[in-house]
Amino acid sequence: MFLRRAALVAALGSCAIGAFGASAQARTTPAGGAGHVFGKRALAYVQPLNESESGTGTLYGGSPFCSAVGEGSVSGSPISSGVFLHVVAWDCTSPGPCIGAMGFVELGDSSGEIVKEETGSVCVQVGATGTTLRFRGSYTILAGYDAYDGASGSGSSSATFVCQLDGSCSFTGHEGAASQKEGPFKKGDDPTHVLLCSPTLVRRSDGTIGNALQVPWLDYAAWLKDAKTHPEIPAGSIPAKYGQGVGLTCDNLPGYRDSGTKVDEQGTLPTDQTGPLEGAIYPYWVKT
Repeated sequence: MFLRRAALVAALGSCAIGAFGASAQARTTPAGGAGHVFGKRALAYVQPLNESESGTGTLYGGSPFCSAVGEGSVSGSPISSGVFLHVVAWDCTSPGPCIGAMGFVELGDSSGEIVKEETGSVCVQVGATGTTLRFRGSYTILAGYDAYDGASGSGSSSATFVCQLDGSCSFTGHEGAASQKEGPFKKGDDPTHVLLCSPTLVRRSDGTIGNALQVPWLDYAAWLKDAKTHPEIPAGSIPAKYGQGVGLTCDNLPGYRDSGTKVDEQGTLPTDQTGPLEGAIYPYWVKT
C-alpha cells in the first residue's frame, strides 16, 4: 500500500533525516488507487487522530544516526481497519538514556492515507537479551490522500519497540489522547469534541471554509438546551454520519444507507452500557 516504503527506509539507513519533508512531497499516487466513488472526505476541520498500531519492527544501527521501523495493523478513528508504517530516528551518539528524536508515519486503509511527522524523545534501555525503545512526543499531519484529502491537525504520539539481539522487534504505538486501561471510548463518558454538519458554509477555527465543524462537547450540550449560548454554531447543525469503512463525515455517501442505529466517534456501541449513551450520537450508515 505504501509506495514510498523502500525509499523511506533506504533514506533512513543512510542517515538522511532531512529526507522526511522531501519524501512527503515526492508522493505521486494515493494509497489504494486513484479515488473512490463516494468522493473525497472532508477532514480539514482538524479531526484529532485516535489510532493504535501493533506489528513488527526492525532496529537499524548507524553513525551518527540510528533508526527503527515498524509496520503492521492500525485501528481507531478515522482509520478503523488499516495498515501503518512508523519510523523513528535519533542521534545514537548522544549521551543519556533519553535522546531527541523525530519520526515519520503513514496510516492507510482501502479509502486513503494520512501522512504525519513526529518530534519528541526516545528512551533507550539496553538489556542482556535486547533493547527497548520508547518514543514519546507529538505529531503533525503533513497531508491526506484520497478519502482523507485535506486532513490536518496535531496531537500526542507514542511508540514502543521491543527488540531482540538480531534487530527484530515487536511494535506498539498510539496517536491521540492517552490510551485508557478500559479500552475503547465508553458511551456515557463525555467525549472531548463532537463533529457537527452545518447547513451553511462557515469559517472554521483553522481558518478554512466548510460545513464540518468540530466543537467542544460541553458547548454542544449547552447549545442543545439553549442555542443562544453558542451563536457560533449555525442553526440546524446536526451530528455527522459515521460511514461503514469511512468514519465520521459530512459528505454524501452514494451506495450507503442509514442503518437506524447510532455509534460513537470510533464507530462502536458496547453492549454492556445501560446508562445514557451520550457518546453514541452519530447515525451509522452502512453499504447497501
